Amino acid sequence: MIFLFLQGIVYGVAQSPQNPTEYIDRIELGYRGIVFDGELSREQASNLMRKESVIIEDVKDIDDFIYAIDTLKFTGGDYVSPFTAISTFFNPLRPNGVYLVPEPHGDYDGYATIFYTDGRLPEMIWFGYGSVDYGHKSYKMTYDLNGYLLSLMQTMPKREAREIKVPKKLDISGIDKIVITQITQDNFKDGLPRGDFALSTQTISSVLTRSEINNSETIRKIMSALQQLQYKETLYYDTTSPALVAHYKINGGLEWVYAADPVVGLIQIFRKSPKLVEMIWITCDYIERGYFKYYKDRYIQDVISEFISY
Repeated sequence: MIFLFLQGIVYGVAQSPQNPTEYIDRIELGYRGIVFDGELSREQASNLMRKESVIIEDVKDIDDFIYAIDTLKFTGGDYVSPFTAISTFFNPLRPNGVYLVPEPHGDYDGYATIFYTDGRLPEMIWFGYGSVDYGHKSYKMTYDLNGYLLSLMQTMPKREAREIKVPKKLDISGIDKIVITQITQDNFKDGLPRGDFALSTQTISSVLTRSEINNSETIRKIMSALQQLQYKETLYYDTTSPALVAHYKINGGLEWVYAADPVVGLIQIFRKSPKLVEMIWITCDYIERGYFKYYKDRYIQDVISEFISY
């Protein structure tokens, strides 16, 4: 079944994977198959499939899974956080109750979580009746993919009842360099909005200092410090967003307000393949990475302060 799917998923030249699979530790999959009359929100799908999920750890199986996702047909951008439920309330004309229903694109049948060994945070893929949501993009769900995922659910080992597994070893071989940019002037010590900070980085002035780290020992030290951070909360926006939100003024008109905390620094992790850059924002009290906020402990502060030069 798996072989037939991989042979027939695309016609012509196969696309190269967007994710280098050598840095994937494992993939956890929970999938029940396409159910036409069983609409589920993300919350409901995750609760239903948690106990039934399986683990994909073999290198060949991981390669096949990533290939299957990378060869799906792109249908459009999707900027909804993978960590938010996208249900809505239905308020009928007659006052006989209020119903919670999924959005039209929110009929989910399962999900997968990809865990990495090179310091990247886990990524989530949501499988719906008509679409696959992954990495700010939507792809067309196919019957071939449905059959392939069901076959994995039947053949892969069940997920163990354990806490999130920390990668056996932090692999930094795929990291090219790390760039740390920080505010050094006292009159900006409380931070700048993300957008203003980003504009300032384009022309380094006396306000900012930039350090470029390409020494493997120092890169490992920084990545280890990031890996040890204590989780605080999940955000509805990620670090690639300026987090601007529009509010109506009392006297009319729109006012744009930054939902994110002001930032005092930025860590950029440049990876060799694929060509991607991870952004990590530093605020006065926290570290924001991906969709997550972490406490800025003394150790990470000491590591970062090593690269401040006035």
